[in-house]
Amino acid sequence: MAVQWLQVQNKDVAKKRSSLAQQLSEVGTRKHRLVDAIARGEAIESLLMQLKAEEHQARLLAEQIRTLSNCEQVTSLYRKQIREGLKQQVPDIRGLLARHISQARQMTQ
Repeated sequence: MAVQWLQVQNKDVAKKRSSLAQQLSEVGTRKHRLVDAIARGEAIESLLMQLKAEEHQARLLAEQIRTLSNCEQVTSLYRKQIREGLKQQVPDIRGLLARHISQARQMTQ
């Protein structure tokens, strides 16, 4: 159950990261257009202000992407730890059920 929950969380994080990457790409496109307009000498002051705003937005998006990537790594690590813990406990449960057969049958019904 915990592993499934982590997998769902990872899918949500991956979708969000993908969306942020798309937004970052769009910001990059706008920055290039602004730089081109500045190079042509069009309304330099307002274009520079817009360029600074786009650069700020790009930094924010990049930071959010890094945070989500870290989150995915942690989630992946948790999944591995949970699986390993369960694998270690299965022999103990099997032994316990083998020693208490009547209670094991009741639990499976």
